[in-house]
Amino acid sequence: MKCGLCQQDVPKLAKSHVIAKAIATHGRPKGSREPLVILSSDKGHRVVRSQTGIYSKIVCAKCEAGFQAADDALIELCRSLGQGVPIQYDGSRFLAVEYPNADIGAVHRGVLTTLFRAHLSPHPSFQHVVLDPVLEQRIRELLLSDASTLSSEFAVVLRVVLSEQGLASMSPFRTSMGGVQVIQLYFPNLTAYVKLDDHFDEVFQGAAIGALPHLHAVLKEQLSVSEMDFFRHVTEGRDSDIARFSPKPKD
Repeated sequence: MKCGLCQQDVPKLAKSHVIAKAIATHGRPKGSREPLVILSSDKGHRVVRSQTGIYSKIVCAKCEAGFQAADDALIELCRSLGQGVPIQYDGSRFLAVEYPNADIGAVHRGVLTTLFRAHLSPHPSFQHVVLDPVLEQRIRELLLSDASTLSSEFAVVLRVVLSEQGLASMSPFRTSMGGVQVIQLYFPNLTAYVKLDDHFDEVFQGAAIGALPHLHAVLKEQLSVSEMDFFRHVTEGRDSDIARFSPKPKD
């Protein structure tokens, strides 16, 4: 068997998490049995529920262990999303929330390792995370190096939606953000947009991890109307699956 990261032949591959249970269950009451729910970005595909997160056998044990520090930083961020400090960034263009105690480099690496594992995973939830061979090799070299990933071409913008709507998780897909080609990765209450092309967009770069001394994310009260419409479109006929993500009617 060949490890998807180091490319070495190994006797067996490790059970590697793409979306960990610790991320899937953050913020839930102790003892809660509510599963992680991932809505397919393809209309008609099944809604995935998991009590343990999503795992695939895609890398060797050594490479999987090498993901741990970055994974821990991303998990810790997910657990502390409500503890950020709101700031008005760059005049009045957007409101952001800052996390002074977060390891900014480790979180960035954690997003890239999640993207890479989603690319390698055969799980149907990640079928749209397809990197061309050049991008795959660039990310592989980054993740095999001890150098910081922050200075790489793969800029990452984070968005935090702390409302109930933000709990919605869609399977990742490729899209455009301000003219920039990105992979959009969903975690509960957190979305990561990973830049995949060479197009330079000033607003995207200004919002990206590393633009400020501390880790920051764009702060939104709710998902966009287009996102909610898309969620409903791909889950048409499955009202119970999206009811908990829908705005409550006002009295």
